[in-house]
Amino acid sequence: MASIGFDKKTTFSVGQISSIISEVIKSELFMGISVKGEIKSVAYKGGHCYITLIDSKETSLAKQASLRVNIFSWYLKDIKDNFKEGDEIIAYGDLSYYAGNSSISLNAKNAYLAGEGLELIRLKKLEEKLEKEGLFAPEKKRALPKNIKKIGIVTSQAGAAYHDIKETLKKKIPVSTVLFDAVVQGGNAPASLIRALDRAYKSDVDIIIFGRGGGSKTDLACFNDEQVVRKLAQSPKVVISGIGHEIDRSLCDLAADIYAITPTDAANKALPDLDVVLGELMAYKDELDASIDHILANYALSLSSYRHELEKNSPKEKINNLKSKFSLINNKLDSSYLTYLNDKQRKLKDKEYKLSEINRFVDKISNYLNLSNTKLLNLYTSSIESRSNRLKDKSYKLELLNPLNNLSEGTVLIKKNNKLVRSIKELSNNDKVELGFKDGVAISTIEEIKED
Repeated sequence: MASIGFDKKTTFSVGQISSIISEVIKSELFMGISVKGEIKSVAYKGGHCYITLIDSKETSLAKQASLRVNIFSWYLKDIKDNFKEGDEIIAYGDLSYYAGNSSISLNAKNAYLAGEGLELIRLKKLEEKLEKEGLFAPEKKRALPKNIKKIGIVTSQAGAAYHDIKETLKKKIPVSTVLFDAVVQGGNAPASLIRALDRAYKSDVDIIIFGRGGGSKTDLACFNDEQVVRKLAQSPKVVISGIGHEIDRSLCDLAADIYAITPTDAANKALPDLDVVLGELMAYKDELDASIDHILANYALSLSSYRHELEKNSPKEKINNLKSKFSLINNKLDSSYLTYLNDKQRKLKDKEYKLSEINRFVDKISNYLNLSNTKLLNLYTSSIESRSNRLKDKSYKLELLNPLNNLSEGTVLIKKNNKLVRSIKELSNNDKVELGFKDGVAISTIEEIKED
């Protein structure tokens, strides 16, 4: 503690004395101290606990001295004991000075019944120390490996824990186990556990189950030994701790990869139940069978397609295709040849018919040629006379119809603009017309038109 720096001639104010006391109380000397005493009074208010502590020895000094102990809610929630008047406790915390009423109190971080308090305080300090070093860090925890085939068991061969672990593992998938026998209570237990862990670390086991069955705090003390905890934290293999019962949680439990509340629970966490695994295997088998069936079906489909392609491209199939094409071409040739023959036959028949007609005509000509010259001459003469008579008759009729023959009788043909005038209505005054007579043409002008 630093020197305050004053002499006895100095006169202090009350506030200065209070500051000096406060500075002294706040020094490291009075931080993290443990105080043992008997509870004179206890009160719980607003989630906090307020205790008046006195010495349990009945001396004149003890009867005069008392200390106020404050346990605030954020620390009180971790304290399992419910304190009452007359309990002897050990409180751990820092001294505090309140200038308002010049009172000194202990702000406790933890408190225990005196019988167990010292050990609990020691464990609490050790836990805080190891935690700061990272031995309990969550990121260091490892998951169980896959395909576990061998399990190492670190416990006492004579203990119930070993029997419970073995019986539980019988219900799991078949694995082999190796016991690393150790003393699990008493003064020789820490060294024995460390030797057993060393043997387990050097073996070919996949994981380690570490622990023992329930017992008193004294029986389980070896699992809070600092060296044992450090050795467990250095394990190259995944460790499942199962120490005591659910209410017993040791520092080794904090250092292990996986925490189990009992040895039986540790065995349960190490391996799945055989029935569960068989059920999963059956499910995987069904899924695998379905996948294989699907794959085989696809292969069969592909094989069928390949077979079809091979058959389609095989020499035999090509020959059959060529035969089919040849047969088709042959049928077409036969059909075309028959059509050609039929056409030729039809044309030949037509020619034969025409030849027959020609022959008949020739026969007729021959018949005519066979007539005597006299008959031919008579026929010719008769034909000429007949034609001449018809010509004369037509000439006579034409002569009768000729308009020029009527002109000699006083008939006149009138033309206007080289067109024959057939009606008086076609003429107008002053029109120039041609008057056609039998022996000539006269030009005349129309001076007056009179209609009947």
